[in-house]
Amino acid sequence: MPSRQKLIAVAIALLAGASSAGAQSNLAAPFVAGRGQVPAGYTSMSVNLGLNIPTDEKSDIDAQIETAQVRAYKLAGRQCDLVKATIASDCRIMSVDGSVNTQRPMQATSISINLRVSLAVKLKE
Repeated sequence: MPSRQKLIAVAIALLAGASSAGAQSNLAAPFVAGRGQVPAGYTSMSVNLGLNIPTDEKSDIDAQIETAQVRAYKLAGRQCDLVKATIASDCRIMSVDGSVNTQRPMQATSISINLRVSLAVKLKE
């Protein structure tokens, strides 16, 4: 186990290196998905997707939920392709938030998936 003094020395060295590197660079920080920042020249856009999928009572519900999730995530992943085919020259997925619910009213059972896909979009000129 490293000593406390060694850890402090390493932390100081890392901070000193980071601050000197930051002082030397005037470049804008690169785009990193998931941090909520929209790159310069882009606009934010949200797409809400809802799927309600009936289940088969004879099959494993966990496997059906997983299959439904894969279907929903594939749909979410194609949103940039759809936007670029119509209004955008570039598109990046910023985040995907969602929920999965199983509903059992009376005899019918269904899986409900709701996703919100946040995009950074560069509109076509």
